[in-house]
Amino acid sequence: MRYYLYALILCMVALFFCACQNNQSASYRIGLSQCSDDAWRTKMNEEMRRELIFHPEIELIIRSADDNSEHQSADIDRFIEERVDLLIVSPNEADGLTAAVSRAYDAGIPVVVADRRVNGDKYTAFIGGDNYQVGKLMAQYIREQLPRGGRIVEMCGLEGSTPAVWRHRGMMEGLQDANIEIISGNGYWFRDNAREEMARLLQQTTDIDMVMAHNDQMAIGAWEAANELLSGNKIRFVGVDALSGEGNGLEAIMQGKLEASVSYATEGGLLIQRAAQILAGEPFTRDTVLPAMLIDRDAAEPLVQLYRQEQSEVQTIDMLQQHIKLFTTQYRQQRIILWMIFVFAVVAVIFFVYYLRLYRQRKRLSEQLLTAQQELEQATRQKLTFYTNVSHDFRTPLTLIADPLRQLSHDSSLTEQQHSLAEVAERNAQVLLRLINQVLDLRKAESGKLDLHRSQVNLTQAISEWVNAFQPLAKKKHIHLIYKADATVFASVDIEKMERILFNLLSNAFKFTPENEIVEVRLWQDNEQCYFTVTDTGSGIPEEHKRRIFDSFYQIDTTNRQGSGIGLALVKTFVEMHGGKITVSDNPKGRGTVFTVMLPINNEEGTLNSNSVNSQIVNTDYVHITAEQILTELATEEESNANRKIVNEKIVNNVILVIDDNADIRHYIRSLFEGEYTVLTAKDGQAGLQKARQAVPDIVICDLSMPDIDGLEVCEKLKTEIVTSHIPVLMLTARSLDEQQVEGYEHGADAYLCKPFKAELLRAQVKALIENRKRVMIGVDARGETANAVRLASPVRQQNLTSNSANGLTPNSVTASQRSGLMTPDEQFIAHFQKIVLDKIDDEQLTVETIADDMAMSRTQLYRKIKSLTNYSPNELIRNLRLTEAHKMLLQTDLSISEIAYRTGFSSPSYFTKCYTDYFGKKPSEVK
Repeated sequence: MRYYLYALILCMVALFFCACQNNQSASYRIGLSQCSDDAWRTKMNEEMRRELIFHPEIELIIRSADDNSEHQSADIDRFIEERVDLLIVSPNEADGLTAAVSRAYDAGIPVVVADRRVNGDKYTAFIGGDNYQVGKLMAQYIREQLPRGGRIVEMCGLEGSTPAVWRHRGMMEGLQDANIEIISGNGYWFRDNAREEMARLLQQTTDIDMVMAHNDQMAIGAWEAANELLSGNKIRFVGVDALSGEGNGLEAIMQGKLEASVSYATEGGLLIQRAAQILAGEPFTRDTVLPAMLIDRDAAEPLVQLYRQEQSEVQTIDMLQQHIKLFTTQYRQQRIILWMIFVFAVVAVIFFVYYLRLYRQRKRLSEQLLTAQQELEQATRQKLTFYTNVSHDFRTPLTLIADPLRQLSHDSSLTEQQHSLAEVAERNAQVLLRLINQVLDLRKAESGKLDLHRSQVNLTQAISEWVNAFQPLAKKKHIHLIYKADATVFASVDIEKMERILFNLLSNAFKFTPENEIVEVRLWQDNEQCYFTVTDTGSGIPEEHKRRIFDSFYQIDTTNRQGSGIGLALVKTFVEMHGGKITVSDNPKGRGTVFTVMLPINNEEGTLNSNSVNSQIVNTDYVHITAEQILTELATEEESNANRKIVNEKIVNNVILVIDDNADIRHYIRSLFEGEYTVLTAKDGQAGLQKARQAVPDIVICDLSMPDIDGLEVCEKLKTEIVTSHIPVLMLTARSLDEQQVEGYEHGADAYLCKPFKAELLRAQVKALIENRKRVMIGVDARGETANAVRLASPVRQQNLTSNSANGLTPNSVTASQRSGLMTPDEQFIAHFQKIVLDKIDDEQLTVETIADDMAMSRTQLYRKIKSLTNYSPNELIRNLRLTEAHKMLLQTDLSISEIAYRTGFSSPSYFTKCYTDYFGKKPSEVK
């Protein structure tokens, strides 16, 4: 129903907007490029706008170049970019504008040239006067007025413009045999220029009979100059254009300034008509030449009267047009209002029907929800009752387990291994008991049975003692623990709950702060409130999780969980029971987190009603972890010493690598296999991968859920790297679902063991996996050096391979053909590749191209083959072979590091050291 409603509303809105659109929007855009803003072109523009009343489908865009040909050329290019439908150009001059007009014409835009022509025939139509005829009429008038000859001034327009050129040419040809002396002047079409030019000429001579100007404005300017400089001015002035209106030619004739003027029609309306014909595809005349005639005072008077009548009619038309626009606007507004009323009415009816139906559905759902809520409350009460009873039941057996274990751990008759196991069991029993106590506290808070026992406490001294209790832990983790108190603070608090608040916050900070970083506790008082902060420089909390970190059952990462999942919820519960508040923010000094607790100092209200306290259980990566759990994260000195020993000594017995983020698990597994196996440990996936590459153990026991790199990714990397791909991987995890185990096998795991596990089962699986691998490796060893090519074993593994010679399975005892027959094609390919590299291992110029030639392959084929078999590029594989050989030389020879670097083909000892450290995780000097 909802989607139908949305679709209907969308249709209504679309219909409404369609109704609001202008039904007579312009269909064509015409660009007008004017060369100037003189009176003649202003009249042309007005005529064109007036004609557009009859062509509402046309939009006119006018740009003027201010008598600048480059500017006008740029205007035309801009019209071309805007893809106007038609272009009208009145060129400033022919030579400067011909190229621009041609570009528009070649771009497929129809071009109408107005008034002045351009060179060539790349235009669609031309409308303009016959300037040659204008010149002829001027010459004829001169002959009539000066039959016996005389001296005249020709005031020319812009040099190079077609009107100036052709008017001059027509006049000169008309005066060929006349006794007329012509003085040339240039007014550039403007009145002010002509006034200055005429003043200059009058300074040279005053013997002038007539001034023939190429337009009326220059004629008027010349008259003004003569009238100022000459007393009793008898010079006759003639212009061109014969425009009506104040300040134009016809008015000047009526005022006696000009004797006559040659008409030169603007015909702006004709330009729009011709453009409409072209756009509509109608037939049209390509070249339209407008006639010219000489107008004297007798002809000017009726024309002026006609112009005034025309102006009156134009004003009437403009007024009518404004009324039409007003009426059209009112009509559209009224139509929009009607459509709005219609749309809103339809939508209102739809919403009424929809909400009526929705109301009935919600009423029915509310009744069902009320019933379900009552059932849920009953089930919740039963669940919480069961939850509390089970937690209480756990406490009894845990108490009976924890105390005997404590006594057993102090029994002097136990062996060192037994004593260590008893300590691990006792410590983790205490952890479990503490977690159960926290769960019971949260349950009491929810049921309103958790009380505060306030007393006046010196918080400065109490927090100092609690912080000092963490100093041994700080030293073991190499963390700088700092406590600052601005003053001695006394407050009425529950001392036990305050201890647990600070304990949980500090435990949390230590859990997620790496070595050589800082954890700081600060206490201060502000009026009737006290504050303390716990600040760390650890990994921090992502911004999107800060607001929900105290929410119930909120998990940031459910795969690699660390901590019990209720610490921060318990902290928030205890703080709010004191009437305080806890917040979390980023460390302002850099990375890390700041937890801030605010508590009232003198709260004498007694026990707070815990029903008002938000006691929520939180399960996230950033929540509470106990001190015992933090201690289990620290590797023991025996563990560190054993790890150093495995690197520096040749190991004869089998090697086990244990990768787990829980130190107690690592210590426990070590105790199960010590003596029979050499056990290596790693606290996370990254360290485990480095140790696996370095020592190449016989088996890897890996936890599934770890921070940073989880067990699945570790297993996948081990199985895809040449050095470690043969190593069996045994997964340890608490995730026992079948599909989760299938996921582990898909990533290459050889076996799966669920926690909690039995020691006998773990020993049996490890022994079976190693023996099975040995049986396979004996067959591989029988192939001689090819076995090393497939496995790329480290010196630790080479020792085991060498021991097989006792069975007569030395490399020299098997022929090449026998070795080839026992190997798969991929193993033969890798063996061949290794042989080529080892034969030239001291050649630092050895390249992939050289090896490809030796193997009769192209470089691309070799790359794809090596990449598909090993997941390494050929260059990476060559470098790994060099490093493997260098590793053997480091442990088996007395050569210096520099000698080993050059013998294995490295360009310099420094580069060798860098590569070796990146690959094995240790510097050559440390291994040497």
